[in-house]
Amino acid sequence: EEWLEKYDTILFDCDGVIWRGDIEISGVPDTITALIRMGKKVLFVSNNASKHRSAYLSKFKAMGLDISMDQVVTSAFGAARYIVDEYGEGTKVFCVGTEGLKQEMT
Repeated sequence: EEWLEKYDTILFDCDGVIWRGDIEISGVPDTITALIRMGKKVLFVSNNASKHRSAYLSKFKAMGLDISMDQVVTSAFGAARYIVDEYGEGTKVFCVGTEGLKQEMT
């Protein structure tokens, strides 16, 4: 598509866009594969802090997609990066939250 040519990176929300629960949305794997073949950088975001990014990789793999950890950004990962960026690597944090958030903090 002509409009797509002006973008280098495509950003997808996961829940409700890529899948609903454990059900993938029709056509998504083919669309993502086509974008990657076009040379687009494809990133995925989620505000769901309950899962570690590796859980997302498992879902992508089940869809037949080879997505890397650095292509997935969750709110839990964002919070962990913020702590490191603002307070330094090795900062001791008492985390009250979901298992995914705790895993990202380690």
